[in-house]
Amino acid sequence: MKSFRLRVLRVVWLLLSLVCTVQADTLIAKVLYDVKASCNGKVTPAVKATAVPTTATCYKNVACDVVDKMYSATYCPTTDATGGSWISSDFDRYFLEDIFGRGAEIAIVKTYQAGQACTFGNLTAITVYIADNQCHKTGATSSYIAVSALYGSAVKKFSATSDCTGASTAVSQTYDELVSGSCTGTKVSGSEGTTVYLSTVALYDTKDGDCQPRAVPTKVVSQVVEASCTSAFHNNCSGAGVPYTSTACSTFDELFQCFYSSFGYGSSDKHPIVFLWEYVAGKSCAATDLSGVTVYLADKKCHKTGKSASFRATRSIDGAVTIKTYATADCSGNEATNVDWDVAKATGNTCVDGADGVVDTLVGGWSATPLYLELAATFSKNTDECTSPGIPILLESTTVEVDACKVSGSCTAAGSLFTRTLCSSSVNIQDDAAAIFGRMPFVIVEAFHPGKSCAPAELDNITIYLADGRCHKTGDSTSYVATRTKGLLLPGSDDTITTYTDAVCTPDKEELELPITARQEGENSCGEYSWTGILDKLIYGGGYTPLYLQSTATFESGDNHCVSPIYLDTTVVGTNACTASEDCTAAGDLFTGTLCSSTATFKDDAVAAFHSTPFVVVETFTAGADCATTSLTSIKTYTADLKCHATGA
Repeated sequence: MKSFRLRVLRVVWLLLSLVCTVQADTLIAKVLYDVKASCNGKVTPAVKATAVPTTATCYKNVACDVVDKMYSATYCPTTDATGGSWISSDFDRYFLEDIFGRGAEIAIVKTYQAGQACTFGNLTAITVYIADNQCHKTGATSSYIAVSALYGSAVKKFSATSDCTGASTAVSQTYDELVSGSCTGTKVSGSEGTTVYLSTVALYDTKDGDCQPRAVPTKVVSQVVEASCTSAFHNNCSGAGVPYTSTACSTFDELFQCFYSSFGYGSSDKHPIVFLWEYVAGKSCAATDLSGVTVYLADKKCHKTGKSASFRATRSIDGAVTIKTYATADCSGNEATNVDWDVAKATGNTCVDGADGVVDTLVGGWSATPLYLELAATFSKNTDECTSPGIPILLESTTVEVDACKVSGSCTAAGSLFTRTLCSSSVNIQDDAAAIFGRMPFVIVEAFHPGKSCAPAELDNITIYLADGRCHKTGDSTSYVATRTKGLLLPGSDDTITTYTDAVCTPDKEELELPITARQEGENSCGEYSWTGILDKLIYGGGYTPLYLQSTATFESGDNHCVSPIYLDTTVVGTNACTASEDCTAAGDLFTGTLCSSTATFKDDAVAAFHSTPFVVVETFTAGADCATTSLTSIKTYTADLKCHATGA
């Protein structure tokens, strides 16, 4: 019989007679409406519902009697889902949906016997409110405002007025209760999220991105406003100079979806931020008393916020926060204010001033302020003053203060090598390396202080190797070879870095070989278990070591040392096997020459060889290898000008 009851539970309570069968988890629910017809026809949602457990007979009454200028009905739902029944309760699953509407914004207050555990057996009452941040009358001299929010739910009750004016009392869910699920006599929870409106000003250091949502603001200041605020963004990037501003009038959810994108939430390179949820003084940070939200870009850089105002903010990986404001536009002089909250104070969120909280404020954020890096870039050639298309053979980092690094404008000779200073950070290093190395592969080795589990703040240095499989001289008596190969079954790559004590990578001069498996790179555990990582190191990179190619180029004319071939016949050769010819050689009526390339640069090299002449490339791979780059066997490249071209006698 019980399985049958569960299947038809919702129909039963709607259609049975007025007398409900008594069960151990039956509730008597008193529901208030402001329209009489709603007791049966659901013309308008309920205003408030109060349910209490009972072991007596429950009588359904939908006569909608007038009680204190409201219309009252009695229903008999079962179970509150906190114990006993395996189903997610008739009360929670069906009853509340029927009286408040599907997807309604509601706040639920469950009260338990004093000093007892918050279990169904100790439940004394469940009261449910509409959580739309609006005033709701519940009697001639009573009313309430309720909110269900990201940082907790709350109900503000007025016992002397029906228009939510005058003195009030509040019941709310603390941040600790929200996070831990704990309960001390009263448990407040919410369903859906209350639509809260905010008026927002976002500040930007540049007009890049036209202050659109994908641009990164430096500071966002939002104030809670009345629901009459229209949901519209005004990304007008106003201002004659820094800071540029953009304004918005939106719902809370709209605003945060926008700035989640701006700050990169959920991505691997998300920008560090600190946000402060600010509440009306003395209200214990109840959700009904949110006054505004302020968000700081916590990258430690100086950000101008006005003609004579600026700030620097930081956030550690464990949540400690600093926010320093200045009465100057460039963060010079003494701080006007200096917030320095340790981990306990910034993450305790008790809402009172003390060792584990900030008065009338909840503190949050994500990511950590990066370390700033000065990169010594080593080049084997002085190509365009060591700028693109020049590729460095090695990058070595030093940690510096946020504003200390300055990019050098040109190369400096260092013996037979050249050096240049570049700047990056621990957050941007992979993207910056990808931009610097272009199509060429690289391996990044981050080394941390021993025994610190590769905590970001414990970074010692970063070394980045050009992983093209060739020998690279890094000094009069130092060199290395690095490779990076795509893993076959696991994420990550098989990498190898071998260093030598001479300048030409002589095998018997090998100093250190660091082989990294795809699993080690993919998991990067940083621990002593060698199969999941390298101790005190994180290793990753970009691209894969290319195959090297030798092309026999066929030309129809030998003028000007042979320009623009009509045909390239390309084969895979060893790393250093190809030697480009300086000139072409006559071959009957045609001319030939040798060109060198790799799978990483072949397309660019072909464009350079054929100039403006169109061409078609045909690559051939080992049968059954799914055209994997490593299975390439040959390449044929043809001039595509619709003319007949002889390629031999």
